[in-house]
Amino acid sequence: MTGDCHAGIRGSRGLRRPRPPDHTLRAQLLTDDGEPVDADGEAIEATGNFEVGRPPGIKPGSDLDAPFVVPFQLALSAGGYVWELEIDGEPTARTPFRVLDGVE
Repeated sequence: MTGDCHAGIRGSRGLRRPRPPDHTLRAQLLTDDGEPVDADGEAIEATGNFEVGRPPGIKPGSDLDAPFVVPFQLALSAGGYVWELEIDGEPTARTPFRVLDGVE
């Protein structure tokens, strides 16, 4: 059984300065076996760029938070999945979850 749902990834990653202010983010949905999940032949993922600058009064080299939200509308079959997040090509977070069969 498959059902549509709205889903999103919300997070805040600490970035240590000095690093370049421009960063890339990639969120990808995988099966619990590590295989990419696709919809109509396209991987379920989002990519984007963001910039983090040091506000006035913050000591150089301090960790800076970069909050973000990535919305998705999904139709997933029952099973195990993992959201994987990369920043600047480095894995930074993995969040597993399960989709259960609905009750009719």
